[in-house]
Amino acid sequence: MNPVEKTRRVEELRAENKKSLNTRFSRVCHCCYDWNHRVRVVLSHCGHAFCSECADEDGRMAKTAICTLCHKESSVIQLSENSGETSGASFSRVCGVCNAPNPAVRAVVLKCGHIACVEDLNHDNGVKCPFCNVNSSFVVLRERLLNEQLLTWAAHQKIGLF
Repeated sequence: MNPVEKTRRVEELRAENKKSLNTRFSRVCHCCYDWNHRVRVVLSHCGHAFCSECADEDGRMAKTAICTLCHKESSVIQLSENSGETSGASFSRVCGVCNAPNPAVRAVVLKCGHIACVEDLNHDNGVKCPFCNVNSSFVVLRERLLNEQLLTWAAHQKIGLF
């Protein structure tokens, strides 16, 4: 993608972020459907998130798992999420890079688990985590919407920033 196309795509993603201000995203585990968990993990291949208890079925916190949704084997990455309270009752979706209050599409840096807007993590030469400076790649975090709202498929498919 050339620089003009890339700039246009970033502008489109920022417009999606503005549209998503009133959208509510679910933290429900894709496996056990529990919503009251403090630690989540993401699978590196597909971006689906699960609670740490489901990812740690045998008590050894496996480094790989097979996704119960798409059946792909992936590395397990613990998410580094900003919680507003220690009880786990409130988790912030505010992007720590651009301060978008409720990003429509977020991504996870695979080596550290930090989360930011996908447009803030895109770089032609890979990703340098804006929080801890580790060089890595990222995966789009596949998040469910509350109230049966759906993001347009295009929001997830037009990620092609690289």
